[in-house]
Amino acid sequence: MTHDSHTQDDLVFSQKKPKTLNEKVDGFLNSLGDVLNDITALEVNTMIVARISGSKFNPLAAYEDIYAITEEWFEKNHIAEDCTGEVRSKCRENYLKLRQNLERHYKAVIHDPTATLPEPNTMDKLDVVFENPEFLRALRKIREQKSAYDSDDPKSADIDLIYAQTVIQLDGDVVNRFHEKLFDASSDKRELILTIHRQGVATGEAQWRGLLNFVVDLLKKFRFNLF
Repeated sequence: MTHDSHTQDDLVFSQKKPKTLNEKVDGFLNSLGDVLNDITALEVNTMIVARISGSKFNPLAAYEDIYAITEEWFEKNHIAEDCTGEVRSKCRENYLKLRQNLERHYKAVIHDPTATLPEPNTMDKLDVVFENPEFLRALRKIREQKSAYDSDDPKSADIDLIYAQTVIQLDGDVVNRFHEKLFDASSDKRELILTIHRQGVATGEAQWRGLLNFVVDLLKKFRFNLF
């Protein structure tokens, strides 16, 4: 006589069916659509940094960085402590919104409006969302936003001054921003930075438009072959 015992998780797992080819294709096409939404604008920043890190985007490290943001973290790290009350309050609000934004994306991915961000050591929960491309894109953007906030804080160790910034929208709008310190530099240094920035914009725009055309052509070919 044999006896098999199955937990509820075993039963749920056994009911999962592998995705069909059509489902995989649909998922791929949806991913391409998401990519198009993410590349509707080109942003080129020219910075002078003390060193260039070879590290790539690490989802867990980025998650830990955002998860750590609390009222206590803000005070402990002396963020914007030399600023006026109103400015410091706004700075605190901006940082806390990063964590709130990440939690909002987490709730959307797991379809639970009451959920809270899991602790970084609960890898069973994080592995699920780390496999979700939409969550990873949101996490990357939120981490980049935090880096921008860090750079604005004079007491931050992550200061990388952006001297020039160009944003090109898909509809043709172009926005150029230049840090005031660029105009405090010597004429030779200023011209060198602007030359490098112009070259970066030209190269970035060519690659951006090439990527747009590639994704659009790929979508057209898939749609044509399917229908």
